[in-house]
Amino acid sequence: MSRPLKQGIDYFPIDVGFLKDVKIRKIKLACGTSSPAILIALLSNIYCDNGYYIEWDDDMPFLIADEVGVSEGAVSETVIKAVQVGLFDKNIFERFRVLTSKGIQKRFVKAVERRNTIEIAIEYLLLEEKDINDNINLVNVYINSVNADRSTQSKVKESKIKESNKLLSRACAHEEKSVFEKTIDDFIEMRKKIKKPATERAIKTIRNKLRTMAPDDETMQIHILEQSIERCWQTVYPLKNDNDWQNKKQSRNSQPDKRVDYI
Repeated sequence: MSRPLKQGIDYFPIDVGFLKDVKIRKIKLACGTSSPAILIALLSNIYCDNGYYIEWDDDMPFLIADEVGVSEGAVSETVIKAVQVGLFDKNIFERFRVLTSKGIQKRFVKAVERRNTIEIAIEYLLLEEKDINDNINLVNVYINSVNADRSTQSKVKESKIKESNKLLSRACAHEEKSVFEKTIDDFIEMRKKIKKPATERAIKTIRNKLRTMAPDDETMQIHILEQSIERCWQTVYPLKNDNDWQNKKQSRNSQPDKRVDYI
């Protein structure tokens, strides 16, 4: 009996600027320092198994969490944010509950260009015709599936996709907020993490304090909030050293923002 054809690949490249990528930095800021490790684990599973995608099913959060040593919630949060910022294709994720990207597919096609035959599902394809090698067979994964099981599986999958879309919509709604309002949300989240959740009245008091400390200066109000978030303070105080803060801000803003697609 002949050996089954290998679909995945044994290794994949990670650019030296991976952690400097804007998308990665946004995910790390929103989801914590463990998120890059979660992303690398996801990429490893994508390239190893199917080569260019992975199905985001009920078991995947546990499998990735077990590999990295984090909670399933941290994995799910990272995936939702990764889809939101465009690290994984949003349309494919919403339609099929599948994680992939154009960059992932380009690297996969390049890695398998010497193989005789490789299959890629038309439904998940993000590449243009000129990017596809002659050894690539485009297949329809749903036509080849068993019709008897399709109805039940489709209903379950549709329910899961709707739930994922709800989470994604919430994340996008947060992204559309002003910087000040998002910083308020970050302050509220910090209070939850330190087991001191803030009431609506407390947040109203915080807003009033900010207006008193920095009237008509939303940028300064944001800096004051960030100071409290960094120090896990339950309220807000004037900046400890305005000059140091401004120097730090200018130094950070002076760094070039290199937007490179690493995934």
